[in-house]
Amino acid sequence: MFTGIYADSAAIVIANALNNNPGVRVILCTGQAGTESAGLAIEKNFSDMELISTGYDLSPEIIRLIKNEHILFTIDQQPYMQCFYPVVQLSQYCRYGILPSNIEIVTSFVIKNMVG
Repeated sequence: MFTGIYADSAAIVIANALNNNPGVRVILCTGQAGTESAGLAIEKNFSDMELISTGYDLSPEIIRLIKNEHILFTIDQQPYMQCFYPVVQLSQYCRYGILPSNIEIVTSFVIKNMVG
């Protein structure tokens, strides 16, 4: 489902989807807006239910929602390593024929006992 980029309006979309699909117990989001939105939807409308929400990216709001147990965990993305550096490597390959290197990107999970 497309929720958009604004957390407050996206939380309404997620809440409506959860109301229309009461069997849903897990929400997996792919970015900051979705992760925040799912946590906000749970906080405002479903805090008494056992829903699991998780996603990608970090923000102060995501940290707050993890701390308050509305998001189980998030995976901190590394935009420089995942986006900028590959573009630099591609440009070096196109300009000079330099083959890209293999870059190991460490996954960083953020859970409740890590936020404070």
